[in-house]
Amino acid sequence: MRLFTLFLLIFSNFALTQSVYNLEFNNVLARIQDNGVFFQNPVMSQAAYEFPKGSNQFAIYSMGYWMGGKDVNSQVHLAGQMYGLGSDYFPGPIANDYNSAYYQYNFLSSIWPISKSTIDDHIANYSTQGYTPDQSILNWPGNGNTSEGVAAQLAPYVDVNQNQIYDPLNGDYPLIIGDFAVYTIMNDAANIHTESGGEILGVEIHSMFYQYTTNDDLNNTTFLHLKIYNRGTTTYNDFIYGIWMDPDIGYAQNDFVGCDTLRNLGFAYNGESTDNGGSGQNPYGTSPPAVGAVFLSDSMHAFVYHGTGGGSQGTPTTPAQYYLYLDGLWNNGAPFTYGGTGLGGTDTTTYIFSGNPNSGTGWSEVTESNAPGDRRFLMSTYLGELTAYSDKCVDIGFVINNDSSDHLMNVENLFNTTDFVQDFYDNNITPCEQITASIPDYNTELKISFYPNPAEDNLYINVGTPFQYLLTDLKGAVVLAGNSNESSTYLNIDMETGMYVLQIKTENGFAVEKLQVK
Repeated sequence: MRLFTLFLLIFSNFALTQSVYNLEFNNVLARIQDNGVFFQNPVMSQAAYEFPKGSNQFAIYSMGYWMGGKDVNSQVHLAGQMYGLGSDYFPGPIANDYNSAYYQYNFLSSIWPISKSTIDDHIANYSTQGYTPDQSILNWPGNGNTSEGVAAQLAPYVDVNQNQIYDPLNGDYPLIIGDFAVYTIMNDAANIHTESGGEILGVEIHSMFYQYTTNDDLNNTTFLHLKIYNRGTTTYNDFIYGIWMDPDIGYAQNDFVGCDTLRNLGFAYNGESTDNGGSGQNPYGTSPPAVGAVFLSDSMHAFVYHGTGGGSQGTPTTPAQYYLYLDGLWNNGAPFTYGGTGLGGTDTTTYIFSGNPNSGTGWSEVTESNAPGDRRFLMSTYLGELTAYSDKCVDIGFVINNDSSDHLMNVENLFNTTDFVQDFYDNNITPCEQITASIPDYNTELKISFYPNPAEDNLYINVGTPFQYLLTDLKGAVVLAGNSNESSTYLNIDMETGMYVLQIKTENGFAVEKLQVK
């Protein structure tokens, strides 16, 4: 039984049990769920991305995942959530039987919150007599039961004795980012897709939302580390992932949206100098923030806004229309064009409103003199081929700024915040494409040779095929990581004397070995 506070909500209108957790470790309260809909309280039909925390003012009403790709017959498989009126994602990993006693006991709630301080305490004290690990350590979903069709390796952890079994009583511990993290596992295969109507992909989605407590812009930022696992035999071409957002900044009916292609940023801002009005809503008044999402690890493929009605620029109603938006096309297949409403021009683009509304340069809702209103937007990143039994990773930051009393200047401030967050990510967080310190997510044995061991200055590794390598200390801290395009390589070893863990990953499997450095 989990001892942290979770609220189990049952929505009879779309027959989905979900769990929720309020991530509020810094100046933002972000409501996390395990059904593909985030930052929203669907029971109360209320926004649930509060900034500043405790103000009862909200900048985002809803955020959902969209993703899709094409099989060998060019048929689109797709999952996409908006408000949770239907269900495309379901709590828990992919399994043989989603109603089994094992599955219901372990994954009825698929949210696991944990703090860095709890992990640090566990690392320091797990071998101390009388020590009992915190429930968040014990409940971490490191392993799945393969006899139930669940992957052997689930949430990332540091495997101290390298036996591929998460065993916190012997020193293993969750591998997280940030000062506090909330981990969720979802899948799109447990049932038919009633939100988008898309064909099932057979993917398992692992989301780590995390925050830092600081005295700078990180204190207003929520991060997302996302991994998409293809657990099936189908390879998908032109696989695209997207963040869909309904950004209600205080009062919902007076917003604008836009994007910055160089920063890979999609954003929303108040369309009026003062945010007033709205029954049941708490406007920001004279200092409405600008809010957005930035792809930290990938380039933005497309940015689009859409209306609430029908038509080529309206809400998608078929899987094909969802995918067209993801791919930077209007839902009737027409290309985006620069200027005006983005339809019917001569110069094609995949980015709507890509100018700077504060400086008045380029194409924006300000330069077009649009009437502010209730906006929704989608920003996507192209991930290419998602092969069978492979995975893709995306890192995202949700950024916000209201340093100025000028609603347009806060867009400029948001750009500065984004630059700060991107710089922090680039210099402090292991990029998505590098393997992590946990055991990889498949269990094929791989034979490698490496010497000398103990090593002193150099290490030679021979795998027989191109490979990724990761060297960590016994606490999971990354010491050296990279890729070799050849079947063998020499590494310069410049580190303190001690025991380290060498992980090698290829398309055919993985290997984990201990390395002594003298």
